[in-house]
Amino acid sequence: MDLKDEVMKYGIVCLALLATMACASTIRPNPEQVLLDTTSETDERRCLKIAWIYKTIVVDNRTILFRMRDGSIWRNRLPMHCTGLAFQRGFAYEISIPKVCDSDLIRVLGPTSTVCKLGHFEPYAPSEGPGGNPMNAPAPGAPE
Repeated sequence: MDLKDEVMKYGIVCLALLATMACASTIRPNPEQVLLDTTSETDERRCLKIAWIYKTIVVDNRTILFRMRDGSIWRNRLPMHCTGLAFQRGFAYEISIPKVCDSDLIRVLGPTSTVCKLGHFEPYAPSEGPGGNPMNAPAPGAPE
């Protein structure tokens, strides 16, 4: 085999890899992949896969919106007021599995480091009125 044949083979392999990567990047999760109900019939907690969360927005001291990579939005209404959440606009969660679930604990970022319990996740449809969608930036790969 001469050098020309080797270069051709290498080029074809590279093109095939690029095509595979391009196809894989357009795959969108379906709702069953985004929201996971726990497997136990007695446990009614809902969980969101961390990998599918695109961004979060803190609405107030009791409400957090989770924008998913497929464009869907989930609201979590905390059972109690979470001091500093609205002011700091940031939080972290400590998890041992790659999902965040109802009743997991979050820690408000900032000097107070308040710990708060999440409420239930529920589908959220933004209002069409003034203010509209607080998460109007499209997620990467989300349908237009």
